[in-house]
Amino acid sequence: MKKNTIIFDFDGTIADSFAVILSIFNELSGLKRNVSNEEITRLRSMSLSKAVGEFNLPRWRIIYMLLRGRIMMKSRIDEVKIFEGVSDVLKQLHNSDCEIYIVSSNSTNNVRNFLVKQNLDEYFHKIYGGVGIFGKARVIKRIMKYNGLPSKNCIYVGDEMRDIEASKAAKVKSIAVSWGFNAPKLLQEHKPDALVESPQQLADVITAWNG
Repeated sequence: MKKNTIIFDFDGTIADSFAVILSIFNELSGLKRNVSNEEITRLRSMSLSKAVGEFNLPRWRIIYMLLRGRIMMKSRIDEVKIFEGVSDVLKQLHNSDCEIYIVSSNSTNNVRNFLVKQNLDEYFHKIYGGVGIFGKARVIKRIMKYNGLPSKNCIYVGDEMRDIEASKAAKVKSIAVSWGFNAPKLLQEHKPDALVESPQQLADVITAWNG
């Protein structure tokens, strides 16, 4: 029986990069203040586009921040930690012959450097980095087309509502993780195939779906 192909988001799913991303955002946004903890809690209950809209930033600045932010992340990737327990899940999936990919808005080099540092690079078949904020569905479809993967054997794992939406657009199963950017309540409202609260629960769901 063919094992599932697992496609992971990176930031907020594998990498606990929020503090570094927030620091870069504060530096590049041109705001006169830093984003408070209270604002962060409120923003977690919103879509990414709505959250960004809260700051009334012009489109050109958002594009600049995304491109410049990837460059700045390169010099700060050593500050990014992996979520506790995730490395064990990746090892387990690799050892069970699952084919694992990453689709990320972060750059391919940043993702690869992080994985090398964490001794995880050998677990991944390929990294698709530099993906547009709302372009993940297109890349998931490309992965399936180029590798001859049926959608019924593919699972996408992410931490935001846009990850769930991308999964549905690509017609693959979705698993939402509660430890990333979007609050669990918002994730549940978008009806992922599964919502997990720990890496071990993530492994259990995938194992069950593998049959």
